[in-house]
Order: sequence, then structure tokens, then C-alpha cells
Amino acid sequence: MRNSLVAALAACAETSLRPRARRFLSGLSSDELEFLAGFFGGWILEANTGNEVRGAGKQNRPEVRGGMVSDLDHKLILVHEYLCCAGTPQLAARVESAR
Repeated sequence: MRNSLVAALAACAETSLRPRARRFLSGLSSDELEFLAGFFGGWILEANTGNEVRGAGKQNRPEVRGGMVSDLDHKLILVHEYLCCAGTPQLAARVESAR
């Protein structure tokens, strides 16, 4: 399953950046890979309805405790970093603004 997620997500990157994206994805946990796959699956479904990428609305975000980055913040950072590795900085900027 893990290898399939890495391969599928790497295939979404620009052709010249696929090795870089694959290296980035290979360092992620299964949970992180599943989050990325779910995020992009939801993104595709929302794109078909004309909605913008929202990430997580601020009203639904878990509280950051003790200065630690929450799990959701961590995963949205992963989305942002993956998009940068994949050669889609415009989408990365949209995710960053949704945070």
C-alpha cells in the first residue's frame, strides 16, 4: 500500500521533478501518505463542484498546545512542501493561504 501511495503521488508531480517528489514522499510515514492521498482526492472532488481549496477552516482547527504544531498543521505543512517539490508553487500558495 505504501509503495502504491508513493508511486501515485509522485506521478502527480511534473515529469522532471518526479524523482525529487519520490524522495520526499519516501521519507513520509504511512499516515502522512494517506493524508496526502485523501487531501488530493477531496481536492479533486471539490474541483468538480467549483469549490476552492480550503484546507482547514480556522474555526475547525485544533488548538496548538504548549507551542507545539498540531497534527493538522503538520499535515498541511506536508501538503505545502509536497506541492513545492512537485512543481506546483501556485497550488502551494493557495494551501498556505487556507491555513
